[in-house]
Amino acid sequence: MNPAPSPTSPPTPAPESPSAVWKFERAGMLIFFIVLMVSLYAAHACQEPVMQWLGLHGGSPGDAPPWYFITRDFAKGICSGGALLLCVLVAAFMWRWWPGYAAMLVWMPLLWLGQDVARSWIIHQACPGLLEGQRITSRWPTFQSYQFDHDIAGANTAVMVGALLLSVVLSLGDVYVRRRLAARRATRA
Repeated sequence: MNPAPSPTSPPTPAPESPSAVWKFERAGMLIFFIVLMVSLYAAHACQEPVMQWLGLHGGSPGDAPPWYFITRDFAKGICSGGALLLCVLVAAFMWRWWPGYAAMLVWMPLLWLGQDVARSWIIHQACPGLLEGQRITSRWPTFQSYQFDHDIAGANTAVMVGALLLSVVLSLGDVYVRRRLAARRATRA
């Protein structure tokens, strides 16, 4: 038997009331926005330190091959990969309580940062010796050939389509799991 509430204590909202749901969801929303903003900021802020740490020295923007852009994009991809990993790890921890926000914390950064990671991987494959300094070569003789590379364009498209498909799959999975849990609760009652 539940004791009667005292007249001086504030009423507690029912577990399914909108205010209780809002209070519960607010924490997940805050974690989502904070981690997303921190990861995007970190991906941008760590580019110069990563370039110095790896010894990536680019020329000027008018040089051929376009080392200035190649090295900057490579460092940007490494930083974006770290930020994407941070988002996925936090999403894995918050999946149990806020699966909707955890799913968004996976596919949104993938949509924004995944292209940089894919470009960095292609640069690593196309520029043997990139991290060795002296023996560096490139398959892109000019900036135009780098900018309109078919592999980079294909990877960007694949990442965008993959992120959008992942968002649909995760949303449908979330709906399916919620319905199964509701059905279990209904059969227990």
